[in-house]
Amino acid sequence: MSRSKPLPAASLHVALALLDGELHGYALMRRVEELSDGAVRMGPGTLYGTLNRLVDTGLIEETTDRSPRIDNERCRYYDLTPNGRLIAIDELTRLHTLVHRTAGHLPDPSPLVRLTDGSGLLAWKQRELLRIAARDLTGC
Repeated sequence: MSRSKPLPAASLHVALALLDGELHGYALMRRVEELSDGAVRMGPGTLYGTLNRLVDTGLIEETTDRSPRIDNERCRYYDLTPNGRLIAIDELTRLHTLVHRTAGHLPDPSPLVRLTDGSGLLAWKQRELLRIAARDLTGC
């Protein structure tokens, strides 16, 4: 499902971090940092403000009570809703397209071309998103 406006940066980072499944707050902070190769370090204030906004808009849901937990019972778990998953994939596709189109108009697009050719990181992420989306659609 398309949105009229792109997700804010913090919301996009959280949504992308949740594409592999539910995580608790601290794990989300670590996953955002990992996915950004350390470029984005989200503090607790930013994270929990973003989580609250994403819950309010229906893009994620708290899943703490879905199943019994063996770890710290104070942890709150979150996961994408089906609509949130579609929007996260749509946003990643939009950004991929933007980078790919822009690369052709730059004087030296070689750094961007490496990211968007069939062997780059974005191509890998796109394949992973398609795999995850297919799993969600088939239930397997």
